[in-house]
Amino acid sequence: MYDRILVPLDGTAFSEQAIGTAIAVARRSSGAIFLATVEVPPPATLLRVGIEGAARSAMADYLDRTAERVSAESIAVSTAVLKGPAADMLERHRNDVGATLTVMATHGRGPAARAWLGSVTDQFVRWTTAPTLLVRPEENDAPVALDATPSIDRILVTLDGSALSEAALTPALELARLFDSALSVTRLVVYPNTPESVYLPDATTAIEAKLEKGRAAAERELVAISDRLRAEGVEVRTVCRVARHAAEGILEVADDEKANVIAMATHGRGGVGRLLLGSVTDKVLRATDRTMLIVHPSMD
Repeated sequence: MYDRILVPLDGTAFSEQAIGTAIAVARRSSGAIFLATVEVPPPATLLRVGIEGAARSAMADYLDRTAERVSAESIAVSTAVLKGPAADMLERHRNDVGATLTVMATHGRGPAARAWLGSVTDQFVRWTTAPTLLVRPEENDAPVALDATPSIDRILVTLDGSALSEAALTPALELARLFDSALSVTRLVVYPNTPESVYLPDATTAIEAKLEKGRAAAERELVAISDRLRAEGVEVRTVCRVARHAAEGILEVADDEKANVIAMATHGRGGVGRLLLGSVTDKVLRATDRTMLIVHPSMD
């Protein structure tokens, strides 16, 4: 499944930190890597002195040098300098080369606070129709070790009871197979949004009854899903909890399960437009320091 891997770069050490993970995936899938960068138009005042062609040539040289390093790891690699709106052009290129996975760093040109995605990455994960593996780069400019193997020994898959959220299962299973990883599948039961006041008689009892009913249903769903995954030959643990807030609950489960990767669909119950991440996924993505596997469910 992950035998054609797109790696967007912007010339920084931050973006290059995705390459090692991409190589690890490609090595296990006998796959190829497609390095791509997007040409940023120079200011109009510089166009007059012909710097545009020089900039494009410098980008191509950078990609060629990087490709040589990847090729030295016995991985097939190709390069492309794209021109146009960055996120849009990257998705078009991914589709053109048939990449089934994009691996990219969560920071692009210039370091940003960890709580915010680089703007291109932020747009791309909203538009792409293939899974995206988002790698958290180290906050330094040290040379990237391309032969370093990422730690992916447990993947947390988060569900909410909807078919849309289950879209993350198959991509997570594929990643688990490549790295011989275990899966943890979690289903949180979130406190209901209810107009009932806890000061009213029996309100607390009513809320607890709703939570218990939801938990029982969630546990049945997890049993069915875990049986299906175990039939695929992977180790699976299930976690069902009551949580005040979904994103905080997911992060707590990830800590407890010692998960290296969190896999989530971008839509949950009652899906939203493709240009918007589901609110819970968005909050987890911005809060965690773990690698995340982001999946867009098919809306067909």
